[in-house]
Amino acid sequence: MVHPLLEWDNGTRHGFSQAWADMTGWKELAGYVAQAYYSLPEEEKRNCTIYGERNYGYAGAVYFYGKEYDLPEAITFHESYVFWAPDTIPNGPIIYIYRDINDLEKFFGNISLVGSVDNAFFREKGLKVFLCREPLSDVAAVYRELSLKEKSKYWRQ
Repeated sequence: MVHPLLEWDNGTRHGFSQAWADMTGWKELAGYVAQAYYSLPEEEKRNCTIYGERNYGYAGAVYFYGKEYDLPEAITFHESYVFWAPDTIPNGPIIYIYRDINDLEKFFGNISLVGSVDNAFFREKGLKVFLCREPLSDVAAVYRELSLKEKSKYWRQ
């Protein structure tokens, strides 16, 4: 019989719990975010947004381990974290946490990979941190529109 804590929510079985695997790479993730953040000049730091795409665990990792680095809190629209996301952000650089850059090259002229969390025990193995600079459009307006869309899912009709 397999111990119930070794079965993950997707039905797969592992030699360690999903709760442990979900958090194993968090400190490394926060370190990459700090590396990106502290590479910025002061003006860009003041206008920098840390954004975790589609996973509140990314924002949680930055919140928990980011205190060691004096990082601003991360934003995500995933599940209940949407309620803490600001309605607007400054039109500055974004530290983007996800597996790939999606369509961000349409919005930024300079995107660099800062690091990838490659811990074999991390459930999100391969998670990347990108530093997106030189906005090509009004990133704040794009964010504001996305924020409104995501938050409206919870409004009563």
